[in-house]
Amino acid sequence: MRAVQEAVLAEMRRWGYRFVVTSTLESLEVFARGLGPEQQRRLFKLSDADGALLAVVGERTIPVARLAAGQLRGAPLPLRLCYSGPVLSNDGGRFASRRESQQVGAELIGAGGAVADAEVIALAVRCLDAAGLRRYQVDVGHSEFFQGLLDGLRLGPEVKSRIKAALAARDLVQLESVLAATPLRSAEHELLLRFPALRGGPEIIVAAGELVRNRRSERALDELRRVFTLLAAHGLGATIQIDLGAIRDFDYYTGVIFEGFGPELGRPLAQGGRYDGLLARFGRPAPATGFVLHLDLLGELLARSEQPPALPRLDAAVAWSAPGLEAALRIGSSLRLFGMRAVVDTQARSLAAARAWRDVVGARHLLHCTGAAAVSWQASGQRVRRLPPEQAVARLAGLGRRLLVESGGVRLVVVRPADVPAYVEHGAADLGIVGKDQLWEAGHSQGLYELVDLRTNSCRLVVAVPEKSPLHGPETWPPTLRVATKYVRATTAYMDSVGQAVEIVHLHGSVELAPQVGLVDAISDLTETGNTLRENRLRVVAMIGESTTRLIANAVSLKTRAREVQDVVRRLRGAVDSAD
Repeated sequence: MRAVQEAVLAEMRRWGYRFVVTSTLESLEVFARGLGPEQQRRLFKLSDADGALLAVVGERTIPVARLAAGQLRGAPLPLRLCYSGPVLSNDGGRFASRRESQQVGAELIGAGGAVADAEVIALAVRCLDAAGLRRYQVDVGHSEFFQGLLDGLRLGPEVKSRIKAALAARDLVQLESVLAATPLRSAEHELLLRFPALRGGPEIIVAAGELVRNRRSERALDELRRVFTLLAAHGLGATIQIDLGAIRDFDYYTGVIFEGFGPELGRPLAQGGRYDGLLARFGRPAPATGFVLHLDLLGELLARSEQPPALPRLDAAVAWSAPGLEAALRIGSSLRLFGMRAVVDTQARSLAAARAWRDVVGARHLLHCTGAAAVSWQASGQRVRRLPPEQAVARLAGLGRRLLVESGGVRLVVVRPADVPAYVEHGAADLGIVGKDQLWEAGHSQGLYELVDLRTNSCRLVVAVPEKSPLHGPETWPPTLRVATKYVRATTAYMDSVGQAVEIVHLHGSVELAPQVGLVDAISDLTETGNTLRENRLRVVAMIGESTTRLIANAVSLKTRAREVQDVVRRLRGAVDSAD
């Protein structure tokens, strides 16, 4: 990690950037000037001896901007500054290992226009080169392109805010729902739904220009065209893609934005863009642009590329002794037809010698053939069984139902529903199918898109109380309501939305029993028909939300594997529409 950091900082110094140090703690008010409510929520906060609220840095652009507007106020512009250090961000506890990360970044302050934008993007690319990364992709977009689209819609500010929130949350299902309730023309409707997929080479700028009819978006396209030309002059045209569907959730981005991605990594390695309004909030109006590299992710990707891939463990080792060779070859072929990894020994061995060989080749199961009539089968650590060859193959194939199955260029990962959002967000899977209830519990994530409502497994998350309870709607609830549930995050969010204090009792099963034995006042649980609630003499007093099965996508995969993802979306939409 240190070697990568030093290589990146050395590259920045070669470009004329001066290293600066910023504090780890800042006043919360400093961050409030540049971060939106969601980003402020993720900050780790504490108070000093006088009761003033402080925050641990969750990103370093704002502290650098304050430095430029304060201690470096007299320095001539433009300023080229670089920095490195840890940042902390609270993601709600799902990925504790990601709470603290190491960043290195650069800021070009006091220079506007395409020349400065291209310099910062080119520097970011060269820093990836300096770190030793050989395969990556950089997507360049513009924050004003989407703002121009919104300006051109004849919609109220509340509806525009909901559209922007749905896109920022990568929730295309919610976007469709919002758009369905608007008077937009079909062309406008289609453009907004296509928005996240507006990416490609420089030709996408021309195609987008034919879709928009507002000056704000047209100016954004003109700036992108100029930046792309300058990046080609930097020798970087082949590594750059235009991504008009990019939406960054920091409040301070005002122009060209970009992200860098590595292969098989579900999060951006580099992020940056123009933030011309930020320094004015600290008393020194000046244009600015910059970027940050995530050293932890970069180190992880480099470690993967430098290590040889681990050999997959074999499912079966097939040994033989005369006259069992032909039976062993047939068994090996049969197992492979079932998709299992099987190796057949090249020399005759006794059963005892075959056990030692099985350990050498690293197989889960040993099959030892002594003829055509029977085979000895032994799983790791278990007794030997004598079975007919066909039965041995059938049993072993049945035991071979793996959590990772590959077929026809598709790898299927089978995990618990609660783990699906994590696998997709971190890039272990490009797509996932999961209930909306699991997404509620996973919390808001910038790494996921909700693409399709599959309209299956429909159920409601409700608040229910015993039939004889005096509680009805929220107006009848006590000052603090005790609720038993498996759905802690969704229940807490709902209670906050109705202004109800709540004490959550987190249970993993038999939730309906809790109010009957006096443990709680109410429960929050999923119900499809309501039969289980009625059988336990419970009645519904509030509905938190409706859950159906959703197709979700990794935000990076939606960019780097757009064609494959859109093909799956098209097929599933067709299946859903046909079922209707």
